[in-house]
Amino acid sequence: PDVVDVVRELQQIIGGGASTRGGEGIARDDPICQLGIGSVQDIAMRTTRELILKDGCPKDKFAFEQIMMPVMENRLRQLSELQVKLCAGNGLPCPKMFILKEAGDTWRHPTNWGRNNLHLYFVCSHSGQMVTDKARITLKYSTEWLKSVAPALKASLEILKSSLDVSQIRGDSSSIVDSTKVLELNEWVKQLLDDNQRQLFEESKSNTGDLSCASTSSLQTLVGNALSYVAEKAASANINWQSEMTPVLDNEKKEPTFVMHKYALDPAYTCPMESAAVEA
Repeated sequence: PDVVDVVRELQQIIGGGASTRGGEGIARDDPICQLGIGSVQDIAMRTTRELILKDGCPKDKFAFEQIMMPVMENRLRQLSELQVKLCAGNGLPCPKMFILKEAGDTWRHPTNWGRNNLHLYFVCSHSGQMVTDKARITLKYSTEWLKSVAPALKASLEILKSSLDVSQIRGDSSSIVDSTKVLELNEWVKQLLDDNQRQLFEESKSNTGDLSCASTSSLQTLVGNALSYVAEKAASANINWQSEMTPVLDNEKKEPTFVMHKYALDPAYTCPMESAAVEA
């Protein structure tokens, strides 16, 4: 019962109400509360379970809170810092790797897409696996929106193409992005870019020989702004992708990214929410 009281109190704080101890509540519009990735409530629940499994059910609620709260605060700080680095220009987190498909079971070259709905699938940067259909984003075909996200899609496809070329993809082949589809999408997305955008990508390729990384600040800004449209659509249409992917820090590249939960504990990454990955 004491544990239940603690969790209920945490939920009350999370919901924006005041703590029963008179402490300040967390505002409903707090960004960490609004972001589904490793929400405060998730962290509270997982931390509670971990501590009970480790030390047994506590008899003293106050003593339990004294142990639990520092663990939560540290996890929230780490997660908050990582989320800030992962955010697009609008402050929403969003994987930078994704692909688009026309709704339906049959793949058609994007130039033949009609006005049917489209599906956006985020892709794990470790395995090349797409999120499940439950976590995909469904959107209406809109030339204006597609042009808005084109730089981000181009950057995503270049990363995927580069990974597939050097056989870096390590996931289940049944859910890995198909290389033919990547090439067809890459060919198509060039038509959505304007002349200045195409020039930025070409300059990046000539400077580094590799389009899979945004090598200039102008290109990084272009891709980041485009990604913000993807993040907004994902936040408003379907946040289930957040239950399948975990934000981590790539130790080799020294940059944040998103991977499937089961890869979050790979030595290649630092994951502040290790418990989430283990539980998944």
